[in-house]
Formats: sequence, structure tokens, C-alpha cells
Amino acid sequence: KNPSAWCAQANLGWILAGQQKYEEARAHLEASLAIRPDNAQARSNLGRLLSLQGKFTDAEAQFQAALKLKPRDADIRSAYAAVLAEQGRKPEAIEQFRQALRLRPDTGMRLQLANLLCETRSFRDGMAEYRQVLAVQPDEPEALNNLAWLLATCGDASLRDGAEAVRLAEHACRLSGYGEAQPLGTLAAAYAEVGRFDEAVATLQKAGTLAMAAGDRRLAAICRQLLPLYHAGKPYHESVATDSK
Repeated sequence: KNPSAWCAQANLGWILAGQQKYEEARAHLEASLAIRPDNAQARSNLGRLLSLQGKFTDAEAQFQAALKLKPRDADIRSAYAAVLAEQGRKPEAIEQFRQALRLRPDTGMRLQLANLLCETRSFRDGMAEYRQVLAVQPDEPEALNNLAWLLATCGDASLRDGAEAVRLAEHACRLSGYGEAQPLGTLAAAYAEVGRFDEAVATLQKAGTLAMAAGDRRLAAICRQLLPLYHAGKPYHESVATDSK
């Protein structure tokens, strides 16, 4: 009845994108923007859609236009950061997440930032972000697991703290009822770091069994690789890397 209803066009476009009907979604988002070109959220949504289609150059143009319209919109910066990360442009993604967090603290965004920092081997900064997440959400399982893993296995010995790794990993395992492979694998690494090798072996064996039952062959293979190390009374440490600090 009203094809010029730009808001309805934009909302329908994003609903269709969620249904993976990308070409239909794009048509509605572009129709909305033809009517209301200053709709920053629609431009951001179009940018996300274009990135899903692998059209990263066009996606970036939409995000840049959205941020020109609303430079203090944390959600747009966060969405742009996620797309940059998908393209492997991690330093740029990190900067966008930092700017988004300055505009609006958010544990979800902070967790994504922490993960990116660790992927770029900025372990000290990443650990600091995980701690900030846990200060707000002490039961956040991904932050508990990832921080515990770093504390147990980081190649930089100055960043390792086996006792804290055990505490965090046990907390993560309690949250899952000791029924998930990944936190159990982290707990095994933490036990090994503090010299509790019998517990490390038993915990890693349970992690491997659960991983196989869940069809996670990659994690099961990692468990098999680490088991002889713990049997030999040696902890696992990542390869030594240069921290950003």
C-alpha cells in the first residue's frame, strides 16, 4: 500500500537477510536507502549483508557512509569491526572495537576484542580484556576458559599463573557440570601447569572422550597429542611469541 515506507523496506530487508534470502534483502535495503539515504542503520545492515555475499569493498563503503552519518554509534562500529575481522584486517577491527567500547561498554564486544587481541598475539592486552569481562560477568564461560588457557599455557612465562588458571578452569567446568570437552581440556592444562599430572591425565582423557562423543575430531586429536606430555610429567606451553607490551 505504501512502497515509499522506508522503515518497512529496511526492516523487511533485514528479516530476509536473516533468512539468507540475500538478493531479496538487498533489494529492499537499497529501496529503503533510495528513499531515506541518511538512514545509518540501514546502511550498516546493507554493509553486513554485502559482507555475507563476499562483496567486501561495497560493504566497507556502506559502513564508512554509516559512520559518517552516526560516528558515535557503537553498534555500527561493532558490526564494522566484525566484518573487518572476517577479512583478516584484525588491527583495524581491534581499533573499531576499542572505539565502540569507548562509546558504550559492552561485554559481548569486549569479549570479541579480547579474542582478536589474542589472535594477534597481544596476550597481555587480551588477558586484561578477559578480566574486564569477568569483572562484569563472572560466570561468562568463554572468558573463563580462554583466560584460564592463557594463564596455563602462554609462551610468555611472565603471564602464566597456574593457580589462577586452575581456579578459573574449575569454575568453567562447574558451570557445565564437568560435561563439556573444551573447559575440561583447559582444566587439564592448568593441572599440568601446577604439577598435578595425575589429575591432568584423567581430566584430559575425559575431555577426549567427550570430544569424540560430540563429533569434535579436532579437539579429540589435540587431547591425544597432549596426553603423552602429561604422562611424562610436562606441562604444555604455546610457542614463545612477542607480546605487544
